[in-house]
Amino acid sequence: MKKAASEPDAEKCSYCGGTKATLCCDRCGITFYCSRSCQAAHWKTQPFGHRENCLTPEQRKPSYKDGNSSSAATASSNKPSPHVPDLLPGEEACNICKEPLFLRANKTAECLKQEEGRQEGGGGGGEGSETYTLMCDHSFHSKCLAEFLSTPGSKKQCPLCRGNVTPQSPSVLCDQAIKDYFVVDSMVDKGLVSWDNLPPSVQTRMSKVLRKLSEAACQGDTNAQNFLGSIYELGNKGVIQDLKKAVAWYRKAAEQGDTDGQNFLGLMHEHGKGVTQDHKKAVAWYRKAAEKGHAGGQNNLGLMYDNGKGVTQDLKKAVGWFRKAAEQGFDGAENNLGTMYQFGKGVTQDAKVAIEWYQKSAEQENSAAQSNLGYMYEKGKGVTQDLKKAVGWYRKAAEKGHADAQSNLGLMYLTGEGVTQDLKKAVTWCQKSAKQGSAAAQEILGRMPLI
Repeated sequence: MKKAASEPDAEKCSYCGGTKATLCCDRCGITFYCSRSCQAAHWKTQPFGHRENCLTPEQRKPSYKDGNSSSAATASSNKPSPHVPDLLPGEEACNICKEPLFLRANKTAECLKQEEGRQEGGGGGGEGSETYTLMCDHSFHSKCLAEFLSTPGSKKQCPLCRGNVTPQSPSVLCDQAIKDYFVVDSMVDKGLVSWDNLPPSVQTRMSKVLRKLSEAACQGDTNAQNFLGSIYELGNKGVIQDLKKAVAWYRKAAEQGDTDGQNFLGLMHEHGKGVTQDHKKAVAWYRKAAEKGHAGGQNNLGLMYDNGKGVTQDLKKAVGWFRKAAEQGFDGAENNLGTMYQFGKGVTQDAKVAIEWYQKSAEQENSAAQSNLGYMYEKGKGVTQDLKKAVGWYRKAAEKGHADAQSNLGLMYLTGEGVTQDLKKAVTWCQKSAKQGSAAAQEILGRMPLI
């Protein structure tokens, strides 16, 4: 046994499934273990024990084409060797034909150019081509695996490890992919790697994430469809933004009745992302999600009624939908319902009830509610005036980047209300707000003495 390379995408133990497999078989080089006891146990396992199935790379190669059939070997030897393109950084290859399994969305123009050339020529994998992942986690083009399994001598086993050819379920593939995605995301958060310059081993991991998500999504897994949609919508985490692909995946989930997909698709229509802006279609999708109890859909439908977008303005209906979502603990709806009570929109004006809803939302770290709560304490609306509490809530929201809270906090530092006067801090907070386009902050800066 020899030590396996310690990389972020280390193999799983072939016996117990542990994720810290540091030893691999000297002979085949593809079977990994977390301890010698696991190796010994796996060696004796029946019917797929490693004693029977350990094959050297040289022994594995013939099994791809000829099995025990001399006629197949003769036929394949007469065919010209196909051109196999060099893999792009982070690409996976089919373990049979060696063509790319899945064309990852790379950041460089050169990589994109190579991908386009392959797609036009019909070579390689690509998001539209079907892949097939087995329980042993080895992956192939579906067509390649089908051809292999139809070859005499294949024994209906994995071409690499001779394991069972049972496919991974879509839900398991999706869970594995999402888990790996957040492992990479955590590495970026800790500063170990950068999304703009992922090392090859991490690029490979991200390639597997996209390929597994695509495989699960193509089999109808709505979680995978929505996750793929969000990756392509954001386009800032190792994947090039593609709003049309995002819409396509959200639509697949939505048309299966998935409420998350319906809400996401509504958002895309409302904001004209990847589709022509259409508020009526947005309302239709929000309503589908809302009527099934989706809190996000209820809140968004309430906003459409509040603003008269895609529907005739109806403040009472807006309040009704906000309330349904707020009663499920949806922080955005709690804040919106508080606003309706504060200004008496669709309900009798009641500052105390507004405070209650703002408080609930603010405790869930909603920055808009924290800013609103700061305002209520500053002005003494619905509560006894408390400038120190106002500063505290403004600060919480300002540190999350809320522009209004930043300008209000800057003003508190300027006037010395609720806090020790500090002109430098006043300038700092107002500048942060002004950079986000806050007219109030720009006005404060304009009449502020030079620091």
